[in-house]
Amino acid sequence: PSGNEIHLDENNKNMNFTSPETVTFNCKNFIINASEGITYNAGTDIIQKAAHDIDINAGGNINEAADNKSENIEKTITRSSHESTHYAEKVTILSTDENMLLESSQKTVEINSAEQSNFF
Repeated sequence: PSGNEIHLDENNKNMNFTSPETVTFNCKNFIINASEGITYNAGTDIIQKAAHDIDINAGGNINEAADNKSENIEKTITRSSHESTHYAEKVTILSTDENMLLESSQKTVEINSAEQSNFF
């Protein structure tokens, strides 16, 4: 036997699909609706690609955890929030071509350091 299985559990109202290799869906549009949760797991990698946009929306929180994270944006990145806090052992902010602007629209910009600060 190939190991491919389709199991319809009428008593518990479940369906299980098993393949020892690859399962491929080819269609114009692919829609998944779940009235409760969606869980997916991969033993190695998960790759998401879109020819245009990817929209992620959460009514609650979005949590990310990783060893490292890289973001490569070709044009512009804009972030907006009521409050933003960043923690790191070391922080480097670099402008490679233009001036850098640190601005507060209505309040004072404060620089606090446990050691001496250098501005040059």
